[in-house]
Amino acid sequence: MIQDKSINYDLNMDEKYRVYASMSFAILLLGVGMPLWWHTTTVPRVMLPYTGIDELSQLDIRITTKITVAALSVNRAELLAREIKQTFANAEIYHLDVDYQVISNNLLASAFTYHELEKVASTFDVDIGGLLLLEATNLNDAVLIGSKRTLYFSTETDIAKLMQVLSEWILHDKSLALTKNTLAEPTLYNLDEENRRRFPASLTYDVLITLVNPDPEKQKVIWDLKTVTKEYMQPFLDELSVLSNFSIKSQWLYLLPLDVNPRRIPDSSPSRRHFALRESILPQLVTPLEKKLASQVSLHPCINLVVYMVPCDNAPLHIYTHSGHRSRVDSNMEAFLSPRWGGVVLINPPLEVCENAREDEMVTIIPEETAIVGTLLAQLRLLLGIPETVRRVHSPISASYDTSVIIAQEYTKVLFS
Repeated sequence: MIQDKSINYDLNMDEKYRVYASMSFAILLLGVGMPLWWHTTTVPRVMLPYTGIDELSQLDIRITTKITVAALSVNRAELLAREIKQTFANAEIYHLDVDYQVISNNLLASAFTYHELEKVASTFDVDIGGLLLLEATNLNDAVLIGSKRTLYFSTETDIAKLMQVLSEWILHDKSLALTKNTLAEPTLYNLDEENRRRFPASLTYDVLITLVNPDPEKQKVIWDLKTVTKEYMQPFLDELSVLSNFSIKSQWLYLLPLDVNPRRIPDSSPSRRHFALRESILPQLVTPLEKKLASQVSLHPCINLVVYMVPCDNAPLHIYTHSGHRSRVDSNMEAFLSPRWGGVVLINPPLEVCENAREDEMVTIIPEETAIVGTLLAQLRLLLGIPETVRRVHSPISASYDTSVIIAQEYTKVLFS
């Protein structure tokens, strides 16, 4: 017979062990766990110099630019240097360091061409970002902008004209000052037209050139768009590659009519009529184009440049301003910009081509390449923030000033935003 054996438990000792275990856990948690957690998750905290940060807003931050005036006489050199200092004494963006030197008349006596003037200018030691104002004897009263931050002027050049060129074409001080004030006090200042239409800064841009043939059954367009893009547009963008990367593409679109009905206006031309587009409805043309261009699939800002071939049934097509006048009277081409989107060029076919075409007969159109490319380049410059040049100033094609303008604009935005 099995006898039951009872096991005696020491309840007091068991309770004591439980207390010791709880105390050990608490000691490990508070003595080891908490310090370890605090050490591994701590974030270094540094006291910010708030007073110093406030003082930064009081600093007078300006772009220092050295200008060297090289004139044929001491009086002329001193007068120009003094006039430059007085003109830009209150400039908000620039601090000009102006000095002058007198040069010999023999140095420029044989310099008649632009390349000869450039050779003379290369002998001067101009700092990076500096400007050289060089007086030449064979320029009549003209002002010539060189390719290496050099401005040539003649002995007959009016000082006021020279200051205007320096301000509006080279330094753009008023436009940059407006950009600064708009960033600092947006409720008091509004961006000018130049700043409203330019694309925001980006490390990469996509440039999409599109040729639209709305009626391929009635008109045939002969144009090597790929070659034009490569030979004319790509070199210009390569000059600006120091600032951003540009990816340029081209495409053809068909069967894309205008989403508006232009107004038919009788006139005295051989066709006895033309068609008018009011300036106020031009934004409506962008919407159908935007749907078909597929530019929205790009990861980067896309600059759209559209060439629209107007069919004979709606030609000639002209744009009328708000005042009721044609924007371009002596041209077979119309163009307009859409801020921060791109530009559109409307190409009318030659009148004789449309007049000699039979009904339901296909016409062949060969666009005027030079005029179209020139317009596209002008639109591209404006969309990138490069202002139009002053017409009375003679200048060779140079991207160095274009680059300088964009750098100054972005520098101003970074400093004051």
